Amino acid sequence: MLVANVNDYFSTEIFKGVSSSLRKKGYTAVMLDSNNDLKNELEMLLSISTQHIFGGIILQPLNTNLNLLEENLFNNISTVVVDREIENGLWSSVVTDNFYVSQKACKYFKNQGLKNVIVLTNQIKGISTREQRFSGIKSIYCL
Repeated sequence: MLVANVNDYFSTEIFKGVSSSLRKKGYTAVMLDSNNDLKNELEMLLSISTQHIFGGIILQPLNTNLNLLEENLFNNISTVVVDREIENGLWSSVVTDNFYVSQKACKYFKNQGLKNVIVLTNQIKGISTREQRFSGIKSIYCL
């Protein structure tokens, strides 16, 4: 599993679930961290897809540019994308409705009297989950 950032709680929770499920099927899961660095991510994808030691990859990409991913991840390896939406992707994906969840949380906080919010995040543009969450927040708080 290649994650965008191992320090992200969500990434480690996904890995724990993946690892547990794979172990039951006789596989060993390995987590690789791109450390929020696109160059690292692309180098690791290229390495994974050319080494023939992995049975597949579960990918939580920083980059959602299909062409860039295809250049570095060859179709000879089974791939599932998690936590990111890639338009016209060739791979299966598992995603959540980040807009709805963020909007629902903000509605709750606003109903509890919270009038202002501050959003602390890494780069939003180009990361589908962050874009959707931020849009959900803006729909309630008009940032």
